[in-house]
Amino acid sequence: MRHVQGIGPFAALATLALALLVAAGCVYDWDLGAPVAAEVDAGGGDAGSSDAGPGCDALVQKVQAARVAAKTCTLGAAGQCGGSIVDECGCTSFVKDPESPEASAFSAAVEEIEASNCPASCPASCMLGMTGTCLLSAGMGPYCLP
Repeated sequence: MRHVQGIGPFAALATLALALLVAAGCVYDWDLGAPVAAEVDAGGGDAGSSDAGPGCDALVQKVQAARVAAKTCTLGAAGQCGGSIVDECGCTSFVKDPESPEASAFSAAVEEIEASNCPASCPASCMLGMTGTCLLSAGMGPYCLP
């Protein structure tokens, strides 16, 4: 009896596991992170304030909360995730509606943290994407990804 050459069951299982890991990495939005419960002033805040402003931790929370609000979308709805904002890491971050108060607040928070010289916690590389898509991310969302 002649045996057909092919991959063994261990190699097939390892290949499947690797494919699942790669696919999971393609869907998770490392940029988004966990939702933050902090409130965001959708009107952009008081730009004329003369105080020194919040500390770095507060600014990071403000950016994260604004990011979540701007990227939150409705699964299956048309006309979402078509616009983007360059975030504090220089990455393209797709938002539900680039003209919304939430997107304006996100953009303002990014500008504020950049002007503060607070260190940004950025991934090693940005998620690549030419268009945004409304998806669930790590059991949360839905959010515009990437």
